Amino acid sequence: MSYFRNFPLTTYQFGNKSDPALFHNITAYIDIIDRLNDNIQVYSEYTIQNGERPDVLSQRLYNTPDYYWMFYLLNEKIRIQGWPLTQKELYSKVKEYYPNKVLISSALMHGKFYIGDTIAVEPFNDPTFKAKILEKNYDLGHITVKPIREVRSITITDGGAGYTEDPTVTFEGGDGSGAKATATVVNGVITNIRIDEGGDDYTTAPTVVISNPKSSDGTLASATCTVSSNSLGSNTTVYSSTVSKNPNDWTGGVSSPDTTSLSIHTTVDQHEATHHWESGNDYIDLNRNAGGGVDNVAPGYTEITNQKNLFNVNEDLSRIRIVSPAVARQINIEFQKLLSRA
Repeated sequence: MSYFRNFPLTTYQFGNKSDPALFHNITAYIDIIDRLNDNIQVYSEYTIQNGERPDVLSQRLYNTPDYYWMFYLLNEKIRIQGWPLTQKELYSKVKEYYPNKVLISSALMHGKFYIGDTIAVEPFNDPTFKAKILEKNYDLGHITVKPIREVRSITITDGGAGYTEDPTVTFEGGDGSGAKATATVVNGVITNIRIDEGGDDYTTAPTVVISNPKSSDGTLASATCTVSSNSLGSNTTVYSSTVSKNPNDWTGGVSSPDTTSLSIHTTVDQHEATHHWESGNDYIDLNRNAGGGVDNVAPGYTEITNQKNLFNVNEDLSRIRIVSPAVARQINIEFQKLLSRA
């Protein structure tokens, strides 16, 4: 924004850089800004409309786009958190901030299921759901996990012919990466493809690409694959083990002393998980419903999800203080004087 070109320059040493950086010093005027703010008695409330930019609002209120900076100076929350997002930007932020799953349990979680652990459902040698624990909230009974979306199975649709050596198998597409597999050839035909590494982050099944046979009269083999689910049903049990982060290594099964379990009664997308409950000005972030599960709304309270909380914060940002055109012009004059003295 061009207005800040008026501020004097200062140097700042970043980290272990030998040469200091030169940038505009606006911090020297924060106290001045606050004094002006405190001395102004006449404010009015304004709600920023969806998609309304600060320069556009300045033009509409003050007949110039150059007073946009006053909105930041007169509203600390805007200075700290920034201009409110548009509805489109908000929905993008919801996906960015809350891309994971939340498993909800009323069971005790102390002493097990640590951050960074892998959880899985049975059977351990071929689980339909695996995930990495990112966060635990004891008050809400929440475990936030990132589902591991890996290549789970490969089906040979055509074994081909004329393969004199094991071909290479690669995976293309599906938005993920890291999957690796090895093919086995018997009498020139691919009879099996073993998954060596399942990879991660596959949102759809990738294309299985098999190299051509070396024989001139050979035919190309083909195969398809499936990826693991990123969802988990209600009223199920998940497991973790101290043996390894790979469920294939949990050979002791559910009865092993190295394996721990947790009953999950609800699974939700992270943006739909409870952030807190509200009743008037009362804010709570733990369950008050002694007779129900942790995810039940406390009696007399309204559940606020992560998405709703983000929207509420943005709505609060949109309510700002503004001044009349006459006062805005006076602020600009005084501020320019202060800058000229610096």
